[in-house]
Amino acid sequence: MDLIELSKLLFDEKAVESYLRSIGMLKTFKHCLYCSSESLGRIRRGKIKCYKCTREWNRRKGSLLEGINIDLKKVLLFIKLIDYDFNNNKIQTELRMDRITIIKLRKRLKNKGG
Repeated sequence: MDLIELSKLLFDEKAVESYLRSIGMLKTFKHCLYCSSESLGRIRRGKIKCYKCTREWNRRKGSLLEGINIDLKKVLLFIKLIDYDFNNNKIQTELRMDRITIIKLRKRLKNKGG
């Protein structure tokens, strides 16, 4: 992805989420985690709800981003800065992210093989 494509993508939160799903950073849910129903929907606060058993869970559950509460746009920028061989200090400065979060993300990406 070049910088022009990236800049277009950053204007649309749903497009960012779709892109992160396509590269395996976010998990796609087709069935309820609890009752296996296919009756799912997105609701407020970035959650997914099963309309059969009424349970809710975070859209990041089971993904590389589980437990990391940063904006998805920053995650996409983070990935691009890694592609450009930015070090942790430079990423921290550019994205105004916590150092520990940067280390966690890098480790998860490395373990994924990306």
